[in-house]
Amino acid sequence: MLSDTATDTDGPRDSGRGGRRVWAEVLVWIIGFAVGLFVGTSLLFALFVTGSRLWTPGRGWGVGAASIAPVALPCYVAALVAGIVLRAGARAVAVPMLVIGVVGTALHLAWVLPSFTGGAHGVVAVRVMEANLHYGEADPDEIAALAVRSRADIVVLTELTPAEFARLKSLGFAERYPYEVGRPQPVRAGTVVFSRFALSDVRTLPISRGGIAAMVAAPTPFTLVAAHAGQPFYPGYGWRDDITRLGRFMATLHGARMLVGDLNASMDTSQLRSLAHEGGLTDAARSAGSGWQPTWPGASGPVLWRALGGAAAIDHVLTSDALAAVSTSTYRIHGTDHRALVVRLAVR
Repeated sequence: MLSDTATDTDGPRDSGRGGRRVWAEVLVWIIGFAVGLFVGTSLLFALFVTGSRLWTPGRGWGVGAASIAPVALPCYVAALVAGIVLRAGARAVAVPMLVIGVVGTALHLAWVLPSFTGGAHGVVAVRVMEANLHYGEADPDEIAALAVRSRADIVVLTELTPAEFARLKSLGFAERYPYEVGRPQPVRAGTVVFSRFALSDVRTLPISRGGIAAMVAAPTPFTLVAAHAGQPFYPGYGWRDDITRLGRFMATLHGARMLVGDLNASMDTSQLRSLAHEGGLTDAARSAGSGWQPTWPGASGPVLWRALGGAAAIDHVLTSDALAAVSTSTYRIHGTDHRALVVRLAVR
């Protein structure tokens, strides 16, 4: 009797333990599958980004992928960690993960670390502010306030509409910046330069959304080129042609020179690196040691990228050796999907 009772009591208990064990195994499998899927997907994304960084297509998603190259670094670190965790039980998966993780991490660190190690010193001689106004939807009061607060000598605005132009004038832009070139437009092509210094030798460049060149009569004169390149995602917008034209034009200039504007791609694209090399230019954020400083998205734009702190540095101030970037900063402006960029420059 006692033996029978013990058997009846122990039977369900063992069954319950076995059931919990099965559910635990199922849960572990689900978690492992989810983690593996996440790491695998992230790795495919990272490989596409790296490939685009190494060789950037002339248009399309490859340009966009190359422009967010720093975002791939955490993906390779995740693959490296996953390889370390799996090395004891799944070597067939762990070894490729480790190799790809190590190579990808090293490669992207080599690309991004120089942005943190630059830095120039000297008395700030020129302050430049650049902002894309998103079809004129950016808050003009914030734009005007930032121009005053940053003590900008030159302001380059793209996607400036006639209504926004008039509002900025009413806020004192005409008094603060007595010189201006370019025209506001009701579409994306409104590119205008405002300056405290006199502007001369003004030329219009055949750039999709506006291109202007002018000599700036600063204490140390320099040539300013303001440009808004086309959208690389759409063939008809001529992004590759715009970048090629800008590179060739910058190569014809002599003396101190500067290229400012929304180029719709980061310096991680091979085309912008070629432009900089051809024109003898350096990106201000990189040379100032500002680190990874994305300008897109800003106060508006894709929520995911905003939550991550930004995706791409597509607004630029590129300078020749005569002008050294002391520091750069970005600012969110309500109404636009870009951050305003302010660069403080010294004369070498």
